[in-house]
Amino acid sequence: MATKQGTIALDNLILKNTLLIPSLSCNLVSVSRVCKDLNCTVMFNDNSCILHDRTTRIPIGMGEQ
Repeated sequence: MATKQGTIALDNLILKNTLLIPSLSCNLVSVSRVCKDLNCTVMFNDNSCILHDRTTRIPIGMGEQ
């Protein structure tokens, strides 16, 4: 059960309307929501993902497993 809602800053990325679920021991991200909110695409490989601006194709973020 989510107990709070807010905004999270991940380096230079801002994720709005995030939910806090205290009982989870990991972080979950809705990839489709991030793509819509940040106007980006996401490329996955075996242990990481890279977010690219949809228009310029410039990398705007990266996550690792």
